[in-house]
Order: sequence, then C-alpha cells, then structure tokens
Amino acid sequence: MIELRKLRYFLTVAEERNFSSAAKRLNMAQPPLSRQIRELEDELAVALFDRSSRPLSLTAAGQLFFEQASQILSSHERLKTTMADFSQSRRPRLSLGIVASAFHLRLPHLIRHYRHAAPGIALSIHEMNSAEQVAALIDGRIDIGLDRTESNEPEIRSIILREERLVLAAPADFAGSQSDPFDLTRLTDETLILYPRDGGQSYAQKTLTLLRRHGVIPPNLIQVQEMTTALSLVAARMGLCIVPVSARAIGHPEIQFLSTRQSITCPVTLNMRAEPPSEAIRAFLKALGELYVEWGFGALAL
Repeated sequence: MIELRKLRYFLTVAEERNFSSAAKRLNMAQPPLSRQIRELEDELAVALFDRSSRPLSLTAAGQLFFEQASQILSSHERLKTTMADFSQSRRPRLSLGIVASAFHLRLPHLIRHYRHAAPGIALSIHEMNSAEQVAALIDGRIDIGLDRTESNEPEIRSIILREERLVLAAPADFAGSQSDPFDLTRLTDETLILYPRDGGQSYAQKTLTLLRRHGVIPPNLIQVQEMTTALSLVAARMGLCIVPVSARAIGHPEIQFLSTRQSITCPVTLNMRAEPPSEAIRAFLKALGELYVEWGFGALAL
C-alpha cells in the first residue's frame, strides 16, 4: 500500500519540477526526498520522472500517476473535512446574542471563564440589538440574549441580572463638575443624543421613559445606532448622552461623566426561551453566576 506521505512528496516534486525546490517547500533535506521518490518508483515498477530533462518533467506513467495521486489526496482531505464537520455538529453549542453596551466591559472575562468551564461546548457570539435578539431567540438562532430590556413575549423568559447606574456623558469643558450631581431638568435646554436608533423597547426608549418620570422632555434629539458613535458626538459638542456608568472604562479624553442628582438606573438582562435549558445553557448560567459573585454583584437567582 502506497503511503499518503509519499504521494505528497511526489506531487510536490512534480509541481516544483525540481528536487531542491520541492525539498525546501517540504522543509526537508534533498537526499531523503530523492530516496523516497526512488522507493515509490521501485514500488510501482515505473519511472515517474525524466531526470535528464531540465527542468524535471514527468514521464507518461508519471503523468497518469499525478492525476490519480491528486484525486486520492483531494478525496482524503474531503474525508477529513467531512468527519471534522460531523464531529463539530455533535458538540453541544451555545449561541449568544449581545447588546455591546450591556457587557462591553465584562464580556472578555465572561467568555474566557465560560470556555474554561465548558471546553466541550462550541460558543458563537452575535452582536444584535434588542429587537433582533427577540426574533433570534424565538427562531432558535440564538440561545441566550444579553441585553438592557425585558421581553414581553410569552416564549421568552427575562431575568434582570442587576440594575446599573446611569450617568451623563458631557464634553470635557461642559459647565458641570464631577463632584456636583447633574440635575436632569437641565436637559430641557440641551440636545440629547440617544442610541440605538431602532424602535420598540430599546435602551433609547427606556432613557426617554426615565426622563419623563422626572418631568424632563428634551427638546432636541439626535439618534444614532451605537454607544461609541454617541460618545463621539458628545466629544464633538453635539449634545449630551445618558450612558451606563461602565462606559467610563472607555476613557475618552474629551468626555466627562457626571453623576445625576436624580437616581436613574437601567437593567442588565438575560433573555432565553421559556423552556427547560440545555446543557450548554446550564453551563453558561453557572459560569455567569460564579462571575457575578466574583465581581461583587451578589448571587444570581437563575
């Protein structure tokens, strides 16, 4: 039986048309390569190369063998890919949808911890807004959504992981002070930057609802899709933006983050289908619960 290794050696020499170049490509010395090709020719009882030609050329037998060897190695690679795909398809999987602003500071730690705790589970991450997460959960395209809104859909179970304090992002030279809480009623004279731009029960809508509860209706609104875009506009003095306190970690030199006189918070939520959780989901909930204790947020009722 001809070894696959010898087939690869032969094809490389045939493609390079030079033993020295083929040996370099195969990361081996030339004499052992020449010896392997000689052994192959002895095994087949034919000459595969015309060694008198420059550059090296295939004999008629060598041309036939080249075609057959190429097919064999291609079939071998397809077989390996097929079996790898089969193996992957049998692994437990977890598909996670995230709103970036909900976990942007903690996400790397969470992913590392989960992959360490559950190495046999294939993890995929998808950045989605709130509406996209709900649709993907119902359709089964994701298993868990990390968000800032609760779903009212009967097929979805929403868990409030914690309430995060909100602060005001303002230009560095804005008339305010880090030590003096900002009175939200001042927003009636300012432009407010909101994100994301999608409708429904998004973070933008929650922000407006919170302000209305305090009797604040900003006269001018700018809506963008991402928190990073909103902060860039704040730095450009286009307006002010209400953001989670964790946004301070971004550390923009042209932005200050002001505490507010009125206490405002926004939930960090976990959404999943209202059905018995899979092995992969249970492992994720366990890993998240462990980290919440480590982060000082307390035990989760999952």
